[in-house]
Amino acid sequence: MPWTRQKCVQYCSIVGAHLVMAPLSFLWIYGNLYAYMDSYFRLSCHGACADSDPQWILSIYLGSGCPGALSTKFLTDRLGQKWTGVMAAVIINASLLGSAWTVQVSVAWTVVVMGVTLGWGVGINLSIAYQNVSGWSPNRASIFMATITSFPSALSMIQNQLITSFVNPHNSVADVIVGPKTYFSQPQILERVPKAIIMYACVNLALQVIGYFLMTSSPQTSQSSSSPSNHDTNENECGKSCNDHTDLEWTVESTHNRGRKAVGHEVKHYGSRSDNADLPDMSEAAKSPEQSMFDPEISSVISKSEDEIQFLSLKPLEVLKTPVFYVLLLFGTAQTFALMVKGNYYKQFGLLYIADDQFLTLVGTILPIATSVARLGYGLLISKHIISIKDCAAISLAINTLLCAFWFFIPRINKILYMLFVMCLALAQSSYYVILPSGCLRCFGPKYFSTNFGLLSASVLIVGILGPLFISSLLHVLGWAGLFTATAILGSAALVCALFTEFKTVL
Repeated sequence: MPWTRQKCVQYCSIVGAHLVMAPLSFLWIYGNLYAYMDSYFRLSCHGACADSDPQWILSIYLGSGCPGALSTKFLTDRLGQKWTGVMAAVIINASLLGSAWTVQVSVAWTVVVMGVTLGWGVGINLSIAYQNVSGWSPNRASIFMATITSFPSALSMIQNQLITSFVNPHNSVADVIVGPKTYFSQPQILERVPKAIIMYACVNLALQVIGYFLMTSSPQTSQSSSSPSNHDTNENECGKSCNDHTDLEWTVESTHNRGRKAVGHEVKHYGSRSDNADLPDMSEAAKSPEQSMFDPEISSVISKSEDEIQFLSLKPLEVLKTPVFYVLLLFGTAQTFALMVKGNYYKQFGLLYIADDQFLTLVGTILPIATSVARLGYGLLISKHIISIKDCAAISLAINTLLCAFWFFIPRINKILYMLFVMCLALAQSSYYVILPSGCLRCFGPKYFSTNFGLLSASVLIVGILGPLFISSLLHVLGWAGLFTATAILGSAALVCALFTEFKTVL
């Protein structure tokens, strides 16, 4: 196929969407950084600094992604896709740079800056990137949703090594034990913590600047935000260029509040859709294959055979009436809770039995290998329809539940076994950033994706608010064994619901 300017824009935009996802690496570097930050708050910061629990940082960061995703539709309607992303990048990098100062004065302010504002910005950024790749390449949306979340995982491999090499270059041992936790008391380690945050922020800033320079708003967003007159003009231009192609014809019966027909077959309604539901807009003249690849609604319909039922997009209120929404919500809650426990404590728990800080940093460094491979695998299998959303969710939940049930015993046996164990945990939990957006797109359709994805992101809001309360209580009352057992029980509940629910898809 000849190289055209439009294809160049498409590929550059998809590459840019990967780069702008750099701040998502916070999820995979925080477990490493938290060990140093917690020591800094406990032993280096002044007395008034310890005005909150630092475990709230990651939970609030995850929870703030929900309002961020929900606000995306409102912002893109007014600013456009790209400029909404640029605004999110400003918020993200200002939050990271600001947190280098707040860690020196207050845990509570660090929770606000590194948790609330950073999480909100990343939620917007994530939704923008998902919309962009699904708009430019709808037929490969699941694969690109996997790759754009694999990039920050791979990036964290480098960032984790940079952080530990900078903060603890001599592999000093955590020498203070208070209750179930261990801390670093060495002044040369503690004084480098704020500088490590600045270093991390600068890497993200550079990648996001390049990413948004390359990224262009996807055709779907550009069309939806254009004025009626521009939309009519685009339709006329499309009609002229499409008259030359006679191999594909669409007949559209366009009456108010009635279903349309595509290729002579009536579009059927899904789930709770009523007869006056909004259907994908299609011009009377056919679009060429080259043009249709840039229109996610048309290309998705074209990719189906004539005898298949065409898809419809469910409105947010209709999504709330479907059982699959609540199963995906519970799936997200269970996976996010397990992800939070791993992110906060894989290193701290390991230090109780493995007196090797650099080895545990190495564990955090190679985690992205497992997550990246797993996400690519999930995305490819779903995109090729080799495995369903339901099967993917069930497999990842089953693996995660089984591993959490034995978490307490693994580091007591062997540190290599613990490394493999944490990698398998990451493999299971990495499905979250593929199954949730892919499930949202396939089960509810593309038209209201940003709002529906925001509703599903309520899982991280639930965990962000309630997680630290339960984690602290479980850890202090039942210890590490109780915390890991509770994580396994929550995963089991989500697994049972997933197995007994039918995942109806519209796409």
